[in-house]
Amino acid sequence: MTAFRGGHRDSLAHLDRFCRRSMQIFLAIDPSPATSPSPEHPPCPASGDACPCFLLLRAVLTPPSLLALASDAHPLRASALSWAPVRDAMTSTTPRFFVDWQERYFKGKKVWVKVDHLGDPIVESGRVEMRYQNSEDAKIYRASPANVSAQSAELVDATRDFEEKLAGKKRPSSSKSGSKSSTSGTKAAPGSITSLEAPERWGPRHESTSVPDTIAALEWPEEGVVEIYTDGACSGNPGPCGYGVVIRDGKNYREIGQYLGQGTNNIGELMGIKTALEAVEDRSRPVHIYTDSTYCIGVLTKGWKAKANRELILEIRELVSKFPDLTFHKVKGHSDHPLNDRADFMATSSLDDAR
Repeated sequence: MTAFRGGHRDSLAHLDRFCRRSMQIFLAIDPSPATSPSPEHPPCPASGDACPCFLLLRAVLTPPSLLALASDAHPLRASALSWAPVRDAMTSTTPRFFVDWQERYFKGKKVWVKVDHLGDPIVESGRVEMRYQNSEDAKIYRASPANVSAQSAELVDATRDFEEKLAGKKRPSSSKSGSKSSTSGTKAAPGSITSLEAPERWGPRHESTSVPDTIAALEWPEEGVVEIYTDGACSGNPGPCGYGVVIRDGKNYREIGQYLGQGTNNIGELMGIKTALEAVEDRSRPVHIYTDSTYCIGVLTKGWKAKANRELILEIRELVSKFPDLTFHKVKGHSDHPLNDRADFMATSSLDDAR
C-alpha cells in the first residue's frame, strides 16, 4: 500500500493480494472463533470487487467513483467500517517490517517517508525517516511523526480533489509559488493572505554560528564574497509560514530561522531574502543570493507586477538598490545541495513555533 505502480489494474490486483495475505497472517496468529471471518471481521473475499481496500483504491483512482462516495448506498462506507477492526488487530499483532518509501506531506511539502508492510510510517525513537527525493543516494532526515500526514500524499490529494468536486471548486495547480510566472505580473488568489502579519505574531528568531558537518566539508567562498542561501516554508499555503537563511562570509558562518505567523510560502521566501540582506554589514562587497523561488527573482529583479505582498516587495527592492554588486541565482529546490537543504531545514523547523 505504498506508491501505485504498474498502472491501475496492476495496482488493484496487487492490493487485493495484499489484503488476502494479511488476513491469512492475522488468522494464523489468532485463529480463535472471535477473530474468525464474520460480519464484524470479514476476510478479503475471493472476489476482488468486494474487498474494501480494493474499493478504496478504485475510489481514489477513478473520478466517477469519487463522486459516488457521496451516496450513503456506496458499498465502501459499510465495507470500510467492517474492515477497521481487522486492520487494527493486524497493526498490533503482525510483525512489522520495512517495505518501501511512500510519498507523504511534511509541513505542507511532499517528501518520501519510510513505511512498513501495512503502509504506516516506521517510528524509531520517536522519529520517522524521510527524504526529499525518492533515490537511494538522497539524504535521510528524521522527523516528528506529528509533522507527517496521516495518509499518503496521493490519498490526501485525491481526498482534497473529491471534497472540492463536491463543493464545486477547482483545485489550484500549485501550492509552492502561489502564482504563475509571467512577464505581465502575478495574481493574488481570492481570499488569500496578501501581507505579512504583525511582528508580535512572529516566533523567536533562531540563530547559530556553529557550522554543520555537511557544510564544514564544503569549499568556502572566495575572500570578500558573501554567499547566501534562503528558503521559505508554509504548511497549507496559506498557513503557518517561516524562513531560513544560511550566510557564509569568508570562513564566517551564520544561519537564521524564524516563524512569521499565518502567511504564504512567498512571504516566507521574501522575508528570508530581506533578513539576509539586512544581515550584510558591508554592502559594497559582492553578494550572491541563491533561492529556489522564481517568484522572488521576478518581483525583485525583473519588474514583475505583484498583486500581493506589495509593501514587503517595495521594502526589499529599496534594500536591493543599496547593493552595487548583488547577484541572484535560481537553484533547484530539494536537490540535495547541503547549503540549500540547510536553509530549507531552518525554514521548516521554524514552523515548530506556530501557536
